[in-house]
Amino acid sequence: MLNHSQFAQLMPIFLTEHAANRPVVLATLIATEGSSYRKAGAQMLFTQDGRHIGLLSGGCLESDLQEHATRVMADRFPRIVRYDLRQPEDEIFGLGSGCTGAMNIFLQLVDSANHWQPLACLYKHWEHQSDARIGIITRSNNNDLPTGSMVLNHEQLISPLGQIRAVSKHLQNALDTTNINQLHEINTGSELFLLAANAPPHLLILGGGADVIPLTQQADLLNWRYTVYDHRPHYADPKRFPKAAKVIAAPADQLAQRLMLDRYQAAVVMSHHLSSDLSYLKQLSNTHIAYLGLLGPAARREKLFAAMPNEMPLLLPRLHAPIGLPIHAETPEAIALSIIAEIYQTFASNSR
Repeated sequence: MLNHSQFAQLMPIFLTEHAANRPVVLATLIATEGSSYRKAGAQMLFTQDGRHIGLLSGGCLESDLQEHATRVMADRFPRIVRYDLRQPEDEIFGLGSGCTGAMNIFLQLVDSANHWQPLACLYKHWEHQSDARIGIITRSNNNDLPTGSMVLNHEQLISPLGQIRAVSKHLQNALDTTNINQLHEINTGSELFLLAANAPPHLLILGGGADVIPLTQQADLLNWRYTVYDHRPHYADPKRFPKAAKVIAAPADQLAQRLMLDRYQAAVVMSHHLSSDLSYLKQLSNTHIAYLGLLGPAARREKLFAAMPNEMPLLLPRLHAPIGLPIHAETPEAIALSIIAEIYQTFASNSR
């Protein structure tokens, strides 16, 4: 599934080209067979001056795809490019890629003529940290709904004429199920690709000690948002976390008053202060935060559990204690990696 971490990589180039009114070509991986480097929904950009941003393969197809993008830039017609690299020697394309799968890639011109869609829509949702659902007609035998027509979140149809009911019906059906980042036949010879872009999790980090810094650095690499909260002002210093959405210094027992906790998707309790961690966990028990993690050894964990018997039934289904994937992490950097990896795994599994 496309996530907004991926779009964050494309965003600076999109904004630069948009500001200069220079068209770009958006490449979307719409179908795969066998082994592939990326899954359907992955995207990359090609610019007018020959640059490309992002990867759909391990770097083996992008130069060839650039030539197709150049043709789309010239004739303005969207097209599907298929690479079948299941041949032992890649004889068809002569790319020597070493890949063992097949991919269908949809190329479309994005410029002022089509209101910079769907990139403008993705950017809007990236800014607001919200999920996006977009329908793209990738193949059509209907002149009223040509290839390249789009429905943005089942509301706005970008098409010269348009049969919005037919497309929005399929888009809404997909929103109600899990059939996203897939092709759907809407009538004989016409196909709709349902592109999903899920917002990255917003982390609530409860504690601001030295071991929180590598955790935030890992989150920065993924373009995740995070808020740091600590009762100690010298830890809750915005200068220590320059990329944080918020840094708050306040008593632990005021957490639920200071923040709307259900806006967060994950919370990590790591203040190394027993009474503060107990207060945090009690307040988190009344939320709908999907991932809760507790840092600390087993003996400390059991002491906390014993002090909140009423909250434990609410916490246990979501609580990861010990926190992080079991990678035998010992250093703060490795522990941060295990925590971020577990959160990533949790949300990636839930989105399938």
